[in-house]
Amino acid sequence: MTNYIKYAVIYKTSLVRNPPIKIISDQVVFEVFRGKRSFDTPRQVSSILPEKEDSLIAKNSPLTLEEGQTYIQITARTKEVDPFLAKSVCENEVDMVLAMVSIVINSDIFAELVYRGWILNENRAILESWVRVSKAISIENSFLSEQLATARKKHRQNNDLFERFKLMSRFYAKACPLKPSEEKFLLLWTIVEIFPMKDTSNIEALIIFLAKLTGKSVMETKEKLAIGKLYGTRCDLVHNGKLNIELKTMWETFERLEQIIITVLREMNGINYNGSLDKYLN
Repeated sequence: MTNYIKYAVIYKTSLVRNPPIKIISDQVVFEVFRGKRSFDTPRQVSSILPEKEDSLIAKNSPLTLEEGQTYIQITARTKEVDPFLAKSVCENEVDMVLAMVSIVINSDIFAELVYRGWILNENRAILESWVRVSKAISIENSFLSEQLATARKKHRQNNDLFERFKLMSRFYAKACPLKPSEEKFLLLWTIVEIFPMKDTSNIEALIIFLAKLTGKSVMETKEKLAIGKLYGTRCDLVHNGKLNIELKTMWETFERLEQIIITVLREMNGINYNGSLDKYLN
């Protein structure tokens, strides 16, 4: 019996003409093969749960690769027991091999992602999942229609802000479904660099913008929202390649950043400040 757990990325390709190929590089296996193959995989079915309700978080999900198709599979394994550390170790390994194969062979072979995640076996099962509880809501038709009309009116009044909002909204839409990660942090932080930090890399523009909206002093806004620390995290990630946030503060950090962004986006769309930052500022 083995204590290893396996993490894999699988791509479908029509470009590789000579399967099967199998190369072992340290703890990583690179394979090109023709289907059919089947795997048991864990699938998270919910990450935001309504308060005071029983909810299914994850379940086993079979993955079957089509017969007659060519697939690339990069698999890493680890004995690490902590789910988040195990994922980090394995992701690093498979991503490095993917990058090396891309620069040596051709990145086009990785254009069609089929699966990325854990491969289960009879000895060990693992699922790392970010889960949080949120309030269930009811959407009022008239209220939402009014708010969208307000935003449209604001767009017509300032074309520069409108163009910036279009780009910011694309970044935000891409960030929404992502779990806390390097990609999510960069997408979210880039939004405030588009506005209100336009034409500058100085976080002072963001701090002044938020201070004016919340009625707090510039110093209090900077310190209690820890904007300097958020910017330091961004710089550390971009320049040193590390998302330097402790696991125990990960959700709080991302939630605070997202609330800052929501506050900015509301103002850009002519929608009043809703007090979402008060819990940090008071």
